[in-house]
Amino acid sequence: MIRLYLTFLDRELPEIPEELLSSYRAEKLAGTKNKTARQQSIGAELLLRHALCDCGYPVIAPLELERAGYGKPYLRTGECFFSLSHSKQAVLCAVSDVECGADVQIIRPVNRALVERYYAPTEKEAVLSAEDPDETFTAIWAMKESYIKSSGLGMRIPLPSFSVLEPALSSHIWCKKINRFFLSVYGDRLKTEEIKFTQVKTSALLF
Repeated sequence: MIRLYLTFLDRELPEIPEELLSSYRAEKLAGTKNKTARQQSIGAELLLRHALCDCGYPVIAPLELERAGYGKPYLRTGECFFSLSHSKQAVLCAVSDVECGADVQIIRPVNRALVERYYAPTEKEAVLSAEDPDETFTAIWAMKESYIKSSGLGMRIPLPSFSVLEPALSSHIWCKKINRFFLSVYGDRLKTEEIKFTQVKTSALLF
C-alpha cells in the first residue's frame, strides 16, 4: 500500500531550529535564500514527519535521513520508503513499504519544446490531440517525474525512452487532479485501488 499526503500551505511556516531538522533538510536549506523555496522545503519535512507518525512509525526530531547513491533521501532505519514533491503552495508526500516516487505539478501551458524533447511518441500524440492540452501535458509530466523518482535515478533515465501511457507503466501509476494541480505516484507493485489519499491542513503540521 502507498499512503499519499497532500497539503496546501495556507499560512507561513516558522523557521525550524537546525538541530531539529534532518541533516538532509538542513543542507538543502543552507543553500536556499528564496522565501517561497524555504517554505516549500520546510513544509516537505513537516509533512513527512506527519505522514510517518500517521502511518505508525516512530518520529523523533531530527529525522535520520541519508542520501542514496544518486541523491534520493531515505530513512536510515529503513522502516519504510518515502517520496516528496512540491509545486507552488502544494506539498506532497508518499509513504510505502516498497520503493515509490511521487510528484505534484501545477497545471501550466503546453511547452512544445519540452514535449518534442522529452515526451515519447504516444505521449506527444496524446498532448497534441487532447481536448485540454495543458492538463494532458501537465499530467504526463507529473507521471513521468513520479516514475523516474521511484528508482532514484531521476533524469539519468532518458525521458523519451519510456511512455507512461503504455500499460506496463500506466497500470502502476496513480494520477489525480486536485484544484489546479496533478498528483502522481508510481510503484513497481502498485495497485491503484490500494492508494490511500489524505489531505492535511497546514495547521496539523505544526507539532
